[in-house]
Amino acid sequence: MKIKLMLSVTVAILALSLVACVPAVKEVPLQVTYNDFVQQKYLTRNVDANTGDTVKITLFSNPSTGFSWQLAGISDPTVVTQEGKSVYTAPTGTAVGAGGQDLWTFKALKKGTSRISLAYSRPWEGGAKGEWTIDIDVSVK
Repeated sequence: MKIKLMLSVTVAILALSLVACVPAVKEVPLQVTYNDFVQQKYLTRNVDANTGDTVKITLFSNPSTGFSWQLAGISDPTVVTQEGKSVYTAPTGTAVGAGGQDLWTFKALKKGTSRISLAYSRPWEGGAKGEWTIDIDVSVK
């Protein structure tokens, strides 16, 4: 009986030790504002994440102008993949035509690097393409 108890306690301690060695899954935020694009139309950003982390990218957006953010590509979708669709949040306040924010969510799947490319365009035929663009280089550890 004592041996079973000691063995159970030892196994429990080892299991807890292993859990403590695994990095906690977390959200990795990146926010890009209107002011970030005022001086230049093309931006690059770097993000470090661990496997299992969620990368949340918040971008200024104003759909009342006809523009919207589109996913232009993910260089290696085995490293990072999009989770669901982007979500638009309207601005607070009563200003007509004010911009809000788009939230894009990506999951870090495995170690490696991948580039997420987003373009702010008027998506219809003949509309402005890539008025603003951003590349986010994600390094997953």
